[in-house]
Parts: sequence; C-alpha cells; structure tokens
Amino acid sequence: MTRRFADSIQAALERDTYEPFLDGRGRVRWRESRDGEEIIWTHEPKTSFMQRLVANFMRLLPIRGQL
Repeated sequence: MTRRFADSIQAALERDTYEPFLDGRGRVRWRESRDGEEIIWTHEPKTSFMQRLVANFMRLLPIRGQL
C-alpha cells in the first residue's frame, strides 16, 4: 500500500509541478515535463497577465519591513 501511495505521489509530482531554475543569463525559468517532452516557461505558469502585473507592482512598494 505504501509503494502504491509513493508511486501515485511521484506521478502527480511529475504531472502537476514545475521546476524553477536560472537560465544562462540568470533569469528565472520554469521547467515542465509533459508526455516525456520538456517545456520551458518564461513566465510563471498558470498565472494571468494581470496577476503578474499586480505582483510586479507590489515589488515596488516599500513593505519589506512589514513582512
């Protein structure tokens, strides 16, 4: 039972996760493996333009001391 559970977790991780990494120029990229093919994302997967815009705007606010 434990082996089946571990196998199902491993399959889910491979199917539903992204691996963040830095490319050769130091930029964050995300790697996905789909159907045995490697896909590289240049923006955070499963985010809309508006979500990324708001996140980038929030980075400008001086709130680091509040975290």
